[in-house]
Amino acid sequence: MRKSMVVPIILLLTLPLLNAACGTLTAKPVSGEPVTMTGRIKIGGMNRSYRIFLPAVRSDDSALPMVLMLHGAFGSAREIEKVSGFSDLANREGFVVVYPDGIGLFGLLRHWNAGFCCGRAMRAGWDDMGFLLKLIQTIPRQVPVDPQRVYLMGISNGGMLAHRFAAEHPEQLAAVTLAAAAVGARWKGQGETATFAPPPRPVPVLIIHARDDDMIPLEGGQSQSRADVEFLGPKDAADFWCTCNGCAPSPTEHFRRQGGEWTRWSACREGAEVALFVVDQGGHAWPKRQSDPHSEEPVADWAEVAWQFMSRFKRP
Repeated sequence: MRKSMVVPIILLLTLPLLNAACGTLTAKPVSGEPVTMTGRIKIGGMNRSYRIFLPAVRSDDSALPMVLMLHGAFGSAREIEKVSGFSDLANREGFVVVYPDGIGLFGLLRHWNAGFCCGRAMRAGWDDMGFLLKLIQTIPRQVPVDPQRVYLMGISNGGMLAHRFAAEHPEQLAAVTLAAAAVGARWKGQGETATFAPPPRPVPVLIIHARDDDMIPLEGGQSQSRADVEFLGPKDAADFWCTCNGCAPSPTEHFRRQGGEWTRWSACREGAEVALFVVDQGGHAWPKRQSDPHSEEPVADWAEVAWQFMSRFKRP
């Protein structure tokens, strides 16, 4: 059974909790026991928190892939670990998952600064980019992580930050997945739509979106949930990343699987790829991890879909 928050006594003797000041880990994980721990790293004078899941470690201590999973607005590291099922998947497949926390008020209303969104995090200019960079630099010194297999996924506001990080720091990632996210926005009173500059090198990208998402429309444009913002939606994101990755204009494949439609561009520079997976329904939320008994197709497990895509790639 996966341990959560409380570290078994045998691990306490050999694997101290992450140091709150610098986030250091002084020993390797003990083989045979999956565990979730908490840690803190100081960025810009602020203590930033995160959770880290370690699978049952193989006896050869070989370096493991690592996924950073970013929660959405008003979410948390603990919540996205629970609903996403990433830790269960990581224990089966043998990879590390890091769940960073956005900054909120008294531990609530957490947001990320994606540049064009959202909330106080954007207005105050919190250094979420520096937070992710420091995690990517720190975790491999704590546990055996393969630096060529570092992956990033985010949902909603977390997906927006993942867009930004992949655009500004593609050299840090082997692949990225964006779920229910926008690649840019124009807020009421702003003249132009804000988005990102193209990255200096290609990065494989998977975009997952529900057709009935009422926050970020599939075609982009005016949000149905908020009257004060127009978003660049998932189809705009696919165009952005196809251009960045130097993909051929026409998709390589278009097919239906896992309860949705796939469009893939694989004729891209340096072996990169762009994929757009549009699920039929689910709204602006992580899907529940069980199938609809009345549906002919199973509900897609977004963690499984993301891992199947991202794990095919290694950072050059």
